[in-house]
Amino acid sequence: MKRWQHRKQCFRVAGGILLVLLVVFILPFFWKDAGFILLKTSWLSAWQKNHLVHFYRLAPSADIRRNAQLYNGGYDLGDFKPGVIYIPDKGYNYMDSLGLLLTKEFYTGMEPFRKNFSVVKTPLGKGVLNRKGQWVAHPVYDSVETMDYVVIVHLDGQSGCINEKGKYTVPLSSVCILTEYQGERLPFMITKSNETHLFGVIDDRGKERAMAAYDRLEVRNGAYLVGRSGLWGALDSSGQRVVPVAYDRIEISYYDPRYYLVRRQGSGGLHRKGDEVPVVPLLYDMADVCTPRTFTVRKNGRYGLLDRHAGMLIEPVYDTIYYHHGMDWIVTGDKENYSLRNTRDLSSPSDTYEYIDDYCEEMTIVKKENRYGVLDNKGKEIIPLIYDSISRYSNGTAVVRHDNKYAVADRNGRFLIPFSLVFVEIGDFHQERARAARFNLMSERIKKQYGFIDKQGNTVVPFIFEDGHDRFSNGLAGMRYKGYWGYIDTQGNKVINFQYDTVTRFSHGRAMVRERDVIRVIDTRGRIIQ
Repeated sequence: MKRWQHRKQCFRVAGGILLVLLVVFILPFFWKDAGFILLKTSWLSAWQKNHLVHFYRLAPSADIRRNAQLYNGGYDLGDFKPGVIYIPDKGYNYMDSLGLLLTKEFYTGMEPFRKNFSVVKTPLGKGVLNRKGQWVAHPVYDSVETMDYVVIVHLDGQSGCINEKGKYTVPLSSVCILTEYQGERLPFMITKSNETHLFGVIDDRGKERAMAAYDRLEVRNGAYLVGRSGLWGALDSSGQRVVPVAYDRIEISYYDPRYYLVRRQGSGGLHRKGDEVPVVPLLYDMADVCTPRTFTVRKNGRYGLLDRHAGMLIEPVYDTIYYHHGMDWIVTGDKENYSLRNTRDLSSPSDTYEYIDDYCEEMTIVKKENRYGVLDNKGKEIIPLIYDSISRYSNGTAVVRHDNKYAVADRNGRFLIPFSLVFVEIGDFHQERARAARFNLMSERIKKQYGFIDKQGNTVVPFIFEDGHDRFSNGLAGMRYKGYWGYIDTQGNKVINFQYDTVTRFSHGRAMVRERDVIRVIDTRGRIIQ
């Protein structure tokens, strides 16, 4: 019976406290004065008051700023400029977006917040405040340094590390904690012993990853390589070891940063981040990533291909093997005979070519017996190898030349502009236009006249120019007319007079022009900028 009465009494007390808290929480929604009473009290920090204003929508922010002295203990801060401020005869403090002071105390020095921390100086020493005005590191230290999530403190020749909650993650000791190594800023911290000259690693959250484990560190191509006793491994940006210290040489793969090229006793392999053993064993002269699902290896000067589990797909018999496009397409080459192949079906190579171009707009230009053709993204021939030359695809089209005639083909191999003697030159298409040239039958001095055509061969800029840029930039193209250069728009209208000896393309609204050996910079209206 007594136990039940005790429980009943506890329920009443808890219920009463809950009711009071509920009333305090709900009351400012209906009675704004209650919220302003809380704003004027010294019980709440500026951080709490800021949230109070926005949560209950007590007043517009501008009104709070104008009357900030009512909520700052009477301090009228004058002009509103959020950040570190100095109040004569008091010291430094920090003012937030509502004009509220961060703390009731003032300091002899204060730095702007770096993420969540502000370094503060007092007569007792240096400390660190968070944005709630709470001490992360009390002001007793000789010096402090803030990272994103931790604070490094120094006192009487000792160093330590404190987290956001104000707890030591690394106690004060004689081991130095550094954020740089040989002038290189690090995303993690290192601990260096003055006795052994070895160093350990602390991650950006203050957790010790390794103590006195390394004697060298190099930052190379975004990788953090660590060494000891002549052997090398690797760390990630958090200080976590991702490759064990076991190799004579190590470097990150150019093609895939998840992999490291490793060597030991003259043999090479490939190590994946986080693995304890290499994915490609150290049996080769070289190994690297080829496609997202394969690896290239070299042995005795010949190249082969491995699958994702290092199983042999192609024995090392080729002069070269390299990635071409997609997830699975590669090029194999042997004595200048190249094949485009799919790693999912290597039973037989494709036709061989003298030259296979880079992949561009899902098309590949190939050459055989000095004749050019085009393959699609599946390796299928869509333009036969019978032409003198084919340009790379641009804007969905390629320019084909044969027997001194020009044509334009699309990505289906269909000719949008058939071969003819009308054009003696056609450039690549940009913004649905291409510069083209026709023979000038009216003048022996000027053999070609330039203009622009669309993809159907229609003239969009008349063929009246002696030379010109091959594309428009900032809506203008430089053209030469009667011996001088100027600029036209996409319809062929003159925008800037033909008066210059040479001109450049526009970039970010500016171009360089030369007139009588004087070089100037102009804008898109021809006005001189400098």
